[in-house]
Amino acid sequence: MVGCRSHTASLASPASNSPVQLSSLQITTPGLPSGQISASYHATVAATGGIEPYRWSVVSGPLPPGLTLGTSTGTVIGTPTGSGQYSFSVQVKDSATSPQTATNTFTLSIAAAALQITTSALADGTVQVPYSVTLAAKGGTTPYSWSIVSGSLPTGLALSSGGVISGMPSTANTYTFTVSATDSSVPSGSTTAQLSVTVMTSSVGEIPSTLFGMHKNAIISQPWPSVSVGAEGKGTAVTWGWIESTQGVYDWTQLDNYFNAAQAHGISFSFSNDSVPQWAVASAYNNASNCSSGRCNAMVANIADWDAFITAMVNRYKNRGVQMIYELWNEPSLWDFDIGASPQANYNDMVTLTTHMHDLIRSLDPHAIILAPSGVGTAYMDNYFTSGGTKDVDAVTYHAYYANAEDFIPYAQDYRIHMSTWGLSNKPLWDTEGSWGTSNLTSDQQVAFVARWYLLHWSQNVYRMYWYQWDNPTYGQLWDSTSGIHPSGIAYGQVENWMVGATMSTPCSANGTVWTCGFTRPGGYQALAVWDTSGASNYIPASQYTKYRDLSGNTSMITGGSISIGITPILLE
Repeated sequence: MVGCRSHTASLASPASNSPVQLSSLQITTPGLPSGQISASYHATVAATGGIEPYRWSVVSGPLPPGLTLGTSTGTVIGTPTGSGQYSFSVQVKDSATSPQTATNTFTLSIAAAALQITTSALADGTVQVPYSVTLAAKGGTTPYSWSIVSGSLPTGLALSSGGVISGMPSTANTYTFTVSATDSSVPSGSTTAQLSVTVMTSSVGEIPSTLFGMHKNAIISQPWPSVSVGAEGKGTAVTWGWIESTQGVYDWTQLDNYFNAAQAHGISFSFSNDSVPQWAVASAYNNASNCSSGRCNAMVANIADWDAFITAMVNRYKNRGVQMIYELWNEPSLWDFDIGASPQANYNDMVTLTTHMHDLIRSLDPHAIILAPSGVGTAYMDNYFTSGGTKDVDAVTYHAYYANAEDFIPYAQDYRIHMSTWGLSNKPLWDTEGSWGTSNLTSDQQVAFVARWYLLHWSQNVYRMYWYQWDNPTYGQLWDSTSGIHPSGIAYGQVENWMVGATMSTPCSANGTVWTCGFTRPGGYQALAVWDTSGASNYIPASQYTKYRDLSGNTSMITGGSISIGITPILLE
């Protein structure tokens, strides 16, 4: 036909009707690239021949942990979590009616993460006090071997190959040195880090009465403690949410009662806030999660309301003959501040509130003492300071509650480590709230706890310890209105008498389960507090000790070669 092209078709003859021969299915990827722990991994196994699509599977051996094989793509993907050599067989199957398969075995090497020393700061040590810190690293292949490659440790300390710095430092100074960590891979990897440790003498000078702080629950209805109190703790029901329940109307009655008590006894007074009146809270947090009985633990809607309260309070109590102490917030990590906000928003809001409070106090009452927010553990405070929390504070504070007095020592040492990272290692460390708390201790255990608690706090260079509380039936009670002062309250008065005005010449240290702390006073006086955490045992005192005092106020003569000691400290003189 005109306008049409001719087409020639080739038709198979009857003899050519045999099945079409498919090309052979085969895996073409010869090997897989190496990976590294914690690093994203992506590699594809390829094939040719047969009829697509292909289906992939692992038919023997394990993939490295953290990796998977895509069944439709042949892609090995994921983030490895274990190092080593991993051999496994991958099979591909095509989509033919009579499917072909092909298998190949791969060996995938996963290298350990780069070796890195993670310890960046060390706790301060104290002369003649046992010291132990374990260095940490990550990456490489464990176990690690540690050594000093330059500089020197404090005299009396040594570094084990397992990474433990331990011993009893003998000389006060700051020591800088470089440590090396070597892993167990072949060939081995190593890395170094420069560290420093400051060895201090025990708390310098005579022990002040201010070491013995006290919180009191009922300030008007119950009498003032019958023991010596060197500093008054924060009051009950005296925070902003209580004082300004109606905007612009301040009820100072309860805070005045605490202030007047401190003034009458010639001691300092502390204020620490942990509530915002509900009328002032930001609308996003004005809910049952953050608020109760008209008081909230959340960010303000208008920072000017907070500024007005702080200004009114500081102006009210300044220049009235009482040393005012302001803790910038009470336990922000425990009170679930800003429930519903992101963690960073929480830290930012706390920084805003405490910065405003700090700046106003510094300008209005330069003689006031400002304390960092009280921490319960260091994690929250790490984020607080990283987020810009003020470091212009006169002391760093924490709260501690334990059933065994000695258990607080690692906690205090951890604070010392973190104070270095915060740039606050030169500031005093205070415990502004502590006791056995709600622990169920016998009367004898409570007596022992009180004395050991104060002896060990001063030995660990904690310069104030506010007992919580004199008259609280739930937390550390030393007195009640029915039976009066408890044996533990008498012990508080006795250990205060042992310590105030003395110098701790030998920090508290343990020989096995027996602890001793040495004291001197002018005129050649020497004394030794001693106890055994395991219970009753015999102790042979040095010949210069001729008598001892107990925590009931009794004095006994030493008449034999040994005396009986136990969990309750006695004072040899």
